[in-house]
Formats: sequence, C-alpha cells, structure tokens
Amino acid sequence: MKTSTTIKAFAYPVIIKDHRTCEKFEDVIVLPKEWLQICGSDGVNICDDKHMIYRAYNVKGYEVLEVGKRRSVQLAVDLEELYNKQVRMEQLQAFGKAHTDAQPDSLGGSTSE
Repeated sequence: MKTSTTIKAFAYPVIIKDHRTCEKFEDVIVLPKEWLQICGSDGVNICDDKHMIYRAYNVKGYEVLEVGKRRSVQLAVDLEELYNKQVRMEQLQAFGKAHTDAQPDSLGGSTSE
C-alpha cells in the first residue's frame, strides 16, 4: 500500500568553508518547519533558523560564510519507498559485516564462530 506524507520545510542556500581543506563551496540545507517552530515555542525564542544552520555545519567541521534567502518548499515523501531503502541498506550492512567477519585472520583461521 502506498503511503506518503508532505513535509513543510525551508531550503537555505549557503556558502561554507571546509576547515580541513580550506575549500569554499555552495550547499543547500533543508530544515523542516516543525524544527523551527520548536525553537520558538512557548514564546521563548531559544534559537532561530540561522542559529540552527550554523550549528549543523559547525558540528561537521564547516564554517558558514553566508546564508542566502530561504525558500519555502513542500516535500512529498513516499514512506514505503523510504522504508524499503532502509531495509535494503540494513541488509547490505549486515551482509558486509558477515562477509568481513568470515574472512581469515592473520593466523590463517576464521574470525567467525
């Protein structure tokens, strides 16, 4: 059965700098509207969209140099398709781990039980 939902979100073009390589490049970050509503809940604005953007990139080792104008978007999401992709990824990871575990160790034995 096909199940889908729509997510209201905002897309922000950004210019960022990678601290490891000092390379500057353009990117886009998409934040669900609900995340931004949580930040401003109860009349207390504990953060804003730019704050969230800076934190998201800083945690990954990037410096945000510029945040462009946000664009409101509605993203249609096929939940069944996402679920199937997740299951396939888990199966591939399990296969890869099982395959790696079954490789002979340096003493000529198997690492699997």
